[in-house]
Amino acid sequence: MTTPEDRLRSELAALADVPMPPDVADRVERATVRELRSAGGSVRAELSAGPDAATRVPVLPGGAVGDAGATPSRPRRPRRAALPAAAAVVALAVVAGVAAGGTDPPHTVGREDDLRSTGAVAFGRAGAGDLADPDRRSACLTTAGVPEPDAALLGGVPYTVDGTPGTLLVLGTAVTGRYRLVVVDPACARVLAEATTGR
Repeated sequence: MTTPEDRLRSELAALADVPMPPDVADRVERATVRELRSAGGSVRAELSAGPDAATRVPVLPGGAVGDAGATPSRPRRPRRAALPAAAAVVALAVVAGVAAGGTDPPHTVGREDDLRSTGAVAFGRAGAGDLADPDRRSACLTTAGVPEPDAALLGGVPYTVDGTPGTLLVLGTAVTGRYRLVVVDPACARVLAEATTGR
């Protein structure tokens, strides 16, 4: 049986690729370097994962991410094989960093596509603060003019939209597989950004 979370993740994965914002790429790179160093590896070089230098991925000695334990009896993977492995490490670092609820500053949202692409990150997160309380959330969403203010909260994270801090809420809808992504300001006076994803 497919859960709503599984459906949301597959729907978000089907959306068009959106470039990773530079601030997120930098946080992922720093977290990856910390993880590699804490695992006993030393960062030797950076593998470019795209035309933008902000998408650099640290590489262990030997040219492949996670291949520090290679021995002569186990040949190292070619550098070409390192790119998919590096991408997987970056994705894992993003998910792990988000799940750990690190102290990094809120992500900045500027486009609807960015809001949609990061909706999966907020899904299941308990970062809605005071808005995790159903009564407070309902009152806030009513004040901000959001339809269905009593919708189920499926996740939330702090977000900044065009310099204004807010909270991204992932809300359920009456349609199975459709989710509303809403960013409200701290005073609940207005909606800073919103999008619908899914069916």
